[in-house]
Amino acid sequence: MKKIAKRVITAVLAMAMVIGMMAMTAFAADDTYSVIGSINGNWDKDTDLVKQADGTYSVDITDVKAGSYEFKIRTNHAWDNGEYNLEGDASSGGANAKVDVAKDGSTVTVTFDGTKAAVTVKEAGKEYSPAYIANYIYDLVKEYNQFYHDFSILREENPEIKQFRLVLSENVAKVVKSGMSLLGIEVPERM
Repeated sequence: MKKIAKRVITAVLAMAMVIGMMAMTAFAADDTYSVIGSINGNWDKDTDLVKQADGTYSVDITDVKAGSYEFKIRTNHAWDNGEYNLEGDASSGGANAKVDVAKDGSTVTVTFDGTKAAVTVKEAGKEYSPAYIANYIYDLVKEYNQFYHDFSILREENPEIKQFRLVLSENVAKVVKSGMSLLGIEVPERM
């Protein structure tokens, strides 16, 4: 009788261990997140987000035509496992995330941090417009001018901060010179 009881207890313990390991495996598996909506074709097609090194998930949806689109992030390709929009949890009929794309051929990047989605649109660069470069250089110079106005560079007492500000200034000058060169404009070495 003792042998039978020992075998039964051993079998029960072994079964409990197997069930426990299966449960741990099920809970340890990462959820998958996907974009679904008019942004990636239709509401019947999931586009999986890829896990990034920082723990977020993202996907680039390329060659998007100009228009207004809606989407949600859903968990494990199912509607009842968790849905998210730009504000966070959108389960139980929450609003769809919306994005407007101005130009054909744009790329829409959707990111998800585990609680809410974010979206950026990179306009198509098929126009090769020098205005993008000119506007970038203008904005950079404007920001640097404010920095120069607010912080002393050569009169800074801390040598590490002074060195940082000198390197920052040098790199801003390189970017401005490079951008202006792309526009066909020569930049004087000194002002």
